[in-house]
Amino acid sequence: MPFFETPMVVSGYYINFKQTLAAMRQLGIECGDVQETLLEYPINSWLAGNNMMNVLAGSIRHPRSSRDSFEEDGILLMTRFEQFPRDDGQTPHFEEREQDCKVKEWLIEEGGVQADQMEWLSLWDRYGLTLNGTRPRIKDVPEEPELITDELYARWKANGGGLNLTDWLFQDVYGRWETDGQEQGEAKDVR
Repeated sequence: MPFFETPMVVSGYYINFKQTLAAMRQLGIECGDVQETLLEYPINSWLAGNNMMNVLAGSIRHPRSSRDSFEEDGILLMTRFEQFPRDDGQTPHFEEREQDCKVKEWLIEEGGVQADQMEWLSLWDRYGLTLNGTRPRIKDVPEEPELITDELYARWKANGGGLNLTDWLFQDVYGRWETDGQEQGEAKDVR
């Protein structure tokens, strides 16, 4: 089975958007007036630019949120990636490892996040968070579409719906699929 067809479980620290924005200000991550659901772009660009290749950010809805509630949307700062032969509906839960705890300490000390404002989560990657790999990349924040129309949604589904819808919009509609042009260098690790 090819790598991309193997179900992936991701684990990391979930922080709601309000706390994420505060941490971004503390760390000096510029985001302008980016929509909250696109905050992963400036965060991942900053992580890659600072050679912090052991953390990947992704925008998610908290697993215990209702479908209609956006109050619990936030960023998952992933530090662990495990492939499984199949997704049987039961999510394996991984305990925090020493290297995960170092990322948590970094978030507290450098990002100003309170320990009770983050939560360790493990979940199936049904968001396409790891579609482009498990390391952050420098990517421009795409311009936001004004509206995802039924026509665009139908085109996305017709193309297989495999990509995260946001990434597909900017690849197909805006033609702005960025290449991985970052320079190779020594990876900085907060472990």
